[in-house]
Amino acid sequence: MDTTWDGLPIAPDWPRGATVVVRRADGAVLLLHRAHHGADYAGPWGWTAPSGSRQPGEAILPGAIRELAEEAGLHGINLEPVDLTGSWALFVASAPLDAPVALGDVEHDRFEWVRPGDAYDRVKPRFTADGLRRALAVLSSRISFAALERADLADVVTWQNASHVRPWWPDAVEGLAAAEAKYGPRIDGASPTTVDVISLADRSIGFIECTPLAADEEYHDVAQWATDGGADAVSIDYAIGDASVVGHGVGTRVIWHYIREVVLARYPGTRYLVADPSVANVASIRACEKAGFRRAHDFESEPDGGRFALCVFDRARVLGDLA
Repeated sequence: MDTTWDGLPIAPDWPRGATVVVRRADGAVLLLHRAHHGADYAGPWGWTAPSGSRQPGEAILPGAIRELAEEAGLHGINLEPVDLTGSWALFVASAPLDAPVALGDVEHDRFEWVRPGDAYDRVKPRFTADGLRRALAVLSSRISFAALERADLADVVTWQNASHVRPWWPDAVEGLAAAEAKYGPRIDGASPTTVDVISLADRSIGFIECTPLAADEEYHDVAQWATDGGADAVSIDYAIGDASVVGHGVGTRVIWHYIREVVLARYPGTRYLVADPSVANVASIRACEKAGFRRAHDFESEPDGGRFALCVFDRARVLGDLA
């Protein structure tokens, strides 16, 4: 088994560790200087964001939280996923201006808060600086959710028929009467599906919904094999209707916050979450994967024969005991 520089075992499965890019409200980025080659060393891996390996059996988010606390002494800071795929997870976090950084190990000899441009120049090799760029490009505006109301139905019609959504939403409602017929029972609590409006910085940008998997017999038959029978699974579906925020990491953040703040509050016993974007909807599949889902298998839907990717979020693997 591989070990860290100080002899601790490293998880054999991916991701094997995580980087947490911490930014302050003034735009400064936290960098740590490694002590291994002396105080003046500025070569590869000399300056990095807080980063460290995941231990065997450790969930992804708790491992990143632990490393941030051990390396920088930062506690109680909300981590958000930038990309949880591949061999190394990438998170971004926002810290207050007076964040009390405290180096907690002998691996680092100092820290600095620097402007992004300076951070890109200091961090080497290039692919690690690219990780900083990706993290800092994610919009940091607050995401919130509110139960769908009839006053929101006109927006739902607009969102579902937007040019970037309609190709992936074949049963889009056209007009308020159709929206009322479909979503009225969900608003009134007469359907197992609940729908929420997504807001970014208090501006409505789309909607997201969840349904216990057991309430959808056809979907349950497809997904049960990847969710230990499907009894403790919830399906989600979503649409970012505001095209101006697409491509800025918002979809991944929406999925992450919805799972933690809404789904697990409504269904505390949830073990798995599933989503099924069209296999052609690469952006939606990537948003799920970056939020911690794994693509389990592809399937065809009856009767239209469309092909979809079953994406599965394993709560224990990603969150551990954290809600």
